[in-house]
Amino acid sequence: MIVWDTGPLIAAADTDDEHHARSVALMRRTPGRYSFPIPS
Repeated sequence: MIVWDTGPLIAAADTDDEHHARSVALMRRTPGRYSFPIPS
């Protein structure tokens, strides 16, 4: 299982982010199940 931090998630969602393309590419090539942190 992969746990994604919010930084790459926000960059993947924001097409104007300077790290957008890298974040999307990383998510596309990472196999398996994902888990996302939920703030408490």
